[in-house]
Amino acid sequence: IFSLALFHPFERRDTVIRTLAIVAALAVNLAGTSNVFAGDKEDIRDLIETYRTTEVSGDLASQAALMTKNRLWIGNLRMSGEGNQEFNMERQQFNKDRRRQKYPDFKIMITYIDPIVRVYGNAAVVSFLQRRSGRNPDFEATFYTTLVLVKNDGSWKIDVTHQSPLKIPASPG
Repeated sequence: IFSLALFHPFERRDTVIRTLAIVAALAVNLAGTSNVFAGDKEDIRDLIETYRTTEVSGDLASQAALMTKNRLWIGNLRMSGEGNQEFNMERQQFNKDRRRQKYPDFKIMITYIDPIVRVYGNAAVVSFLQRRSGRNPDFEATFYTTLVLVKNDGSWKIDVTHQSPLKIPASPG
């Protein structure tokens, strides 16, 4: 049966005050968290833009500074051997240098389409569509790209890169 004590004005006032205090504490906590994540998201967006520009310019030494020492790269149905980042970057630099010698006028354009950044404390996941094209009209590649980043000592680094090639059907002619 109903107890009139539930409707007693003093108890109700205490319940309302306690509820408001909890809601206020949660709001302050969540506001602080979203601001931290907003700053992290901006830092991550800056990092992936630097990642893109170093790829376009061929400055792999600067690009390597954006990654953890044991970063994994997965793409084209292979993985970069046990996270040996130094070997992976040397291999990429060798291929870029060889392409520059063979095709000195080769230019590449890389576009990141609709990046989505999700932050989970000191880890983050970034997903986007990556389109690469060159001066040669036959050179175009599109990938779904996912990056896993970790934050150490206040700095974000790429720890895993996964690229899945996407074949776009030819437009009806």
